[in-house]
Amino acid sequence: GDFTVTRDFPDLGNYPRSGCAEENFTAVHTATDDCGNSANDTQLIRVLDNTPPTITAPQDRTVECEVGVHDITTAAMGTATASDECSGVTVSHNDTSSETDECGERDVITRTWTATDLCGNSNTTTQTIELLDNTPPTITVPAYSTIECETAWPAETATAEDTCTASVTNITVGNLTVPECGVNNVSYRVWTATDDCGNEVSDTQTVGVLDTTPPELTIPLDETAECTEDMTPSGDDENPDTDGPGQGEATASDNADLTISYSDYTEGGSCEDAMTIYRIWTATDVATNTNVQTQTIFVQDTTPPVFDYVP
Repeated sequence: GDFTVTRDFPDLGNYPRSGCAEENFTAVHTATDDCGNSANDTQLIRVLDNTPPTITAPQDRTVECEVGVHDITTAAMGTATASDECSGVTVSHNDTSSETDECGERDVITRTWTATDLCGNSNTTTQTIELLDNTPPTITVPAYSTIECETAWPAETATAEDTCTASVTNITVGNLTVPECGVNNVSYRVWTATDDCGNEVSDTQTVGVLDTTPPELTIPLDETAECTEDMTPSGDDENPDTDGPGQGEATASDNADLTISYSDYTEGGSCEDAMTIYRIWTATDVATNTNVQTQTIFVQDTTPPVFDYVP
């Protein structure tokens, strides 16, 4: 005759579970005919969790390298999110580093995020964090100083610091030409610092170039001259036999252009034509440095008169 079948299923509860969702359940099936006779049988139902969680990594990031300052923590770079349909999920991460070159602290960090459910199913995804060094160093050049012209540059050193390189040793300087003498002027030295990643910065040092050295001056020796002689330095070229060769020229030298001049100061002597001439020689270069020396010329009259007519 006819019969009916009923099934008694257990309450599977709600998901996700607080623990692993894998469980075994027993379902009872009962068949009853029209006369009330019944028979039971059981069914084993096993709930499995073989599906890994879903996980989404934070976006890739680039960070400017700054030793001791740059922040690559998850708080700064972001945290992966994960979910599972059957149980809770824990999220963890692990970093691996692969330096791109020997350039400071440039680095590529692969952050592997792992989501694991309570049944041990896991899923991974990666986030890339690249440390860059595009920032040039800072440089401090020597302070303003002065040097004498035509002397070697002093041994000076600039200093540099970098945010990504522990120390900057590649510091160069241009314009090592010895400054020429002349009018006091300035010279400029360009210092350049380059970090390990090729970023460079330059700054200019101003150096005053001075010419404080006076010319070298050589004057004629002091002279005693007859009053009939030519008292000028060079003498009278037209009448050297009668007027003499003069009292001598001064000579001078300097590391720049110069001029030589003189002026006379006269004191009277014991007679009308006797005197003392103080000839002040001055050598002046283009930087107005001067050398002044005095030549003394003693003018005397030792020549007796000559009779024009004797009666």
